[in-house]
Amino acid sequence: MLVGRAVPGVHLVFAARVRRVHEAVRIVAGPRREREPSRAITALPGGLGGGDARGGQEVRVYGRDACVCACRARRVTRGKHPGEANHVGKYQEISRKAADSFNKHDLDALAKLYAEDAVAYDPMYPEPLRGRAAIRKDAATFFRGFPDIRYEIITTLEKDDRNGADEIQMTGTHTGPLETPTGQELPPTNRRVELKGGAFTRLNDRGEIVEERRYYDVASVLRQLGVVPEPAEEPVTAKR
Repeated sequence: MLVGRAVPGVHLVFAARVRRVHEAVRIVAGPRREREPSRAITALPGGLGGGDARGGQEVRVYGRDACVCACRARRVTRGKHPGEANHVGKYQEISRKAADSFNKHDLDALAKLYAEDAVAYDPMYPEPLRGRAAIRKDAATFFRGFPDIRYEIITTLEKDDRNGADEIQMTGTHTGPLETPTGQELPPTNRRVELKGGAFTRLNDRGEIVEERRYYDVASVLRQLGVVPEPAEEPVTAKR
C-alpha cells in the first residue's frame, strides 16, 4: 500500500495497491498545525476495515500521529493528543481507563473493564486467555515481574464506539520473579525491557471488552531478558 503525507487543507486522491487490487484511497488532512505528522498509519485490518467508498466511514485518530491511509476511501479526520481530543468515543474512553488502571497496578479496576467471557489473544501464550480471571492473572504476572512497568498509548484509531485499535509501548525493569506460560519462574534479571506493539479491541453493548488481540515481538522481549541469545551477525561479503 502506498502511504502519503497529509497536507493541511488539501484532499489527495490517488490509487493504491491493496491486496493486489487497485482501490481509490483518499487522505483528508485536518486543520493546520505547527508540526506535521512524522509518519502515517495504514488501514485497519480484518473486521475493523471495510469502509464504503461512496458513503465514507469515519475513523477517528488520536495520538502523536495525525494521518491515516485507509483503503476504500474512508473519510479520515485529524485528531489531537488523547488528553486534548475534541471528541472522545466510547472505545477511547475504555482504552484510557485500561491504561490508567494498568499504570496504577489496580487489578480490580482493570479486570472490571473486561466482560466475564472476554477473550484475549496474546502471542506469548499458546492458547487465548479466556475469561476475566485469566486476563487479571496475566496482568498480575507482569506487575510482579516488572514492578515499575508503564503502559503508554501512542496512537488510537477508533472505528466506532465498539471497535478500535491502539499502538502501544510498555517499558519496565525485570526486578521480580516472572512466571512463564509454561508455569516455570524466571528469576529477576534486572534488565530493562521495552515492548512495542498493538492491540485491536472489540466492546459489547455495555462497553466491556469482549475481545482483545495483542501483537508484539515475543522474540525481542526474550532477547532483552537474556532468555534467548541475540542473533549472530554474519559478515557481509560481496559475491561476484
